[in-house]
Amino acid sequence: MNAAEQIQIVDTLTNVPLHGESRALMRLNKLCHRATYIFLKRPSDNKLFVQKRSPIKDYCPNYLDPTPGGVVGVGESYADNVVRELGEEMGLSSADVALKRLFTFKYEDDRVDCWGDAWEGEWEGSPEDLTLQETEVSGVQMLSVEELLALDCDKTAVAKVTQDSMHAVRLYNQFNDDARKPLQEYRNADLDKYTLRVAPAALFFDCDDCLYADGWRVADRLTARIEEYCTTKQQLPKGKAYRLYKEHGTALQGLLRENILENTTEAVDGYLEYAHDVDVAATLAPNPTLRATLLAIDPDIPKFIFTASVREHAQACLAALGIADLFPPERIIDTKVCELQTKHSASSFEAAMRFAGVSEAARCLFFDDSVKNIQMAREMGWRGVLVGLVGRDDGKKVECGDCEAGIERIEDMRGVVPEIF
Repeated sequence: MNAAEQIQIVDTLTNVPLHGESRALMRLNKLCHRATYIFLKRPSDNKLFVQKRSPIKDYCPNYLDPTPGGVVGVGESYADNVVRELGEEMGLSSADVALKRLFTFKYEDDRVDCWGDAWEGEWEGSPEDLTLQETEVSGVQMLSVEELLALDCDKTAVAKVTQDSMHAVRLYNQFNDDARKPLQEYRNADLDKYTLRVAPAALFFDCDDCLYADGWRVADRLTARIEEYCTTKQQLPKGKAYRLYKEHGTALQGLLRENILENTTEAVDGYLEYAHDVDVAATLAPNPTLRATLLAIDPDIPKFIFTASVREHAQACLAALGIADLFPPERIIDTKVCELQTKHSASSFEAAMRFAGVSEAARCLFFDDSVKNIQMAREMGWRGVLVGLVGRDDGKKVECGDCEAGIERIEDMRGVVPEIF
């Protein structure tokens, strides 16, 4: 209906205005133009007003569109377009909606080439209160960002979502998450050329107290077995195992450095087998949510277990959680791979990179419950996400200035690293 409307054509690399062109020819020739993307949010529940596009739209008819907005006309600013589109499509004025600009981004696929300007608007209303332009919008529903991301990942979903707007949603999710991150570098992005972070080359997951949260019951059993080994097998006084751990990083390193345990394969394997002889199946159970979350990760990004324990213990935990098939033995980096060094040593992180075949530290994304391990990860140039926000020893909130995000459970990772999904 508006095929003759004059659209502002811009340079695809710089966003500099070039000339005007009709909407019809802009679509036909996929000319680079400007467009606005408005996240109209209801503050009371943080849900977005998601349009269903009219069946007569030239682009994606009948699709869900999470961002009201439109293409920018000749001589029109992004800000003017935002106000115009809100009024035309939904009957809202700038007096109704508290608007703020967020960022500008480049988007291109086989049908669209544009420079999008993202805005956020807050309005405490409901879809029934809107005056919709029937030629543009056939309906509106309320969805959260998380629901939109899940819907777009569900290939069996009946609803189709406009992919340029979904790209904007991913950017919006990252933008909001970055604002909450403790590390300043995530808030220093160029907002005139805002982009999704490059997906990591590999993901490294700690096992115990990271892939599962059981109130440290498995960890307590491991600690008890190490203490038992030291007192019964080595006739050491009670508490010596803990002192070795505090002084040397692990009890095993202490036993070796203080010449208590002979540094032979047989002796070390005997210690490791004894220390890890715990029935994890008595504590852990299959976790369908964890499995679904791991399966939703981009399959092109390899996933590894990076544990301070032995491979056999990690495999037992993975089996009990119902995810053993997602981490085959060749994807488990254990203390033997790290030559028995403490996990929070530089050599262990170097060994993990060699094992995974990753050469760029910045493309390693690490999930762990240990602040020491996260600190070393950052020192090595890795990205780190702290899993678990309460300390095991004191029950207090864990403070970690070296992680890019902290989450209570590993299942929450979609919200802080959306680029891997």
